[in-house]
Amino acid sequence: MHDARRRDPTLGETLRAAAATAYLLLNSDGDAETTHRLLTVAIESALGGPDQDRDGLSEGLYTLVLVCHYAGRTEYWVPLHDAMSRLGATASADVRLLAETFADPVTAPNRALSELDYQIEQLRNTEDDALIIRTAIAGFYADRLPGCREALLRVVRDGREGGAVGTAIMALHMLAFGELNTGRWDEAQRLAAEGTAMCEERGYRLYAWAGRYAIAMVAGNRGEREACQDICQAMTEWAMPRQLGTLGGLRAPRPRPGRARRLRLRGGLRPRHSHQPSGHVPFPFPAGAVDRAGPDRRRGAHRTRR
Repeated sequence: MHDARRRDPTLGETLRAAAATAYLLLNSDGDAETTHRLLTVAIESALGGPDQDRDGLSEGLYTLVLVCHYAGRTEYWVPLHDAMSRLGATASADVRLLAETFADPVTAPNRALSELDYQIEQLRNTEDDALIIRTAIAGFYADRLPGCREALLRVVRDGREGGAVGTAIMALHMLAFGELNTGRWDEAQRLAAEGTAMCEERGYRLYAWAGRYAIAMVAGNRGEREACQDICQAMTEWAMPRQLGTLGGLRAPRPRPGRARRLRLRGGLRPRHSHQPSGHVPFPFPAGAVDRAGPDRRRGAHRTRR
């Protein structure tokens, strides 16, 4: 990836290539600015073409949302919202939900939340790992993770049995945050540790920080403040040279008596307002890009449950 920045025209020829390259850049020595530019150029080119690649646009926009999320810079979201406005009703449902309920959860309209609830209900009928992950991402900040739990467990089982490792890691980390939100610290740590170990084994450096942050949250809320601060400091040192403001801006939580019970009653952790890095937990990269670009190139098959 040393020459990636010098070859933008080649790398940006297709959105799928841009999405895969975006992951490789951020997982190695790339930075958010370069990655964001690569994706926005590729998306603009696709939107202006006579024959739009809907699947490519879907993947490219998913990846752009996650880059914007990690970067933590408000201006980075402008091209995404512009692209969604231009696509209008032709935008696929999964992209629309992601843009409305993950990118901007505080202002998500009731219509989008109702559609999200419907899509989560449909997860019981699918074994499409990528669809499960994308739907769970859309529900991550909208307090919909409990409804995705059984589907995410299927993704984890598939990964353990030789399926796509990238999606299994994302499922493990989302399940860990789900357990964290309800105050089940032991299970949260177990799931996060399993996901982090898979990241370290496979070389998924960016993925690993979501699991480590979940472990840090458990430590902080147990009063193990030094362990929590060590993880957060290491995450900041890794993230800031890459211009990943969301990772770099996270801090150790203050242990508070009764926090586990309050989390259960209130439905978990929520972002304070849209596009604010310090109000979010770090989230892994979307399904698809990394399974092609990372060390493990297998993808989950698109299957329908009977």
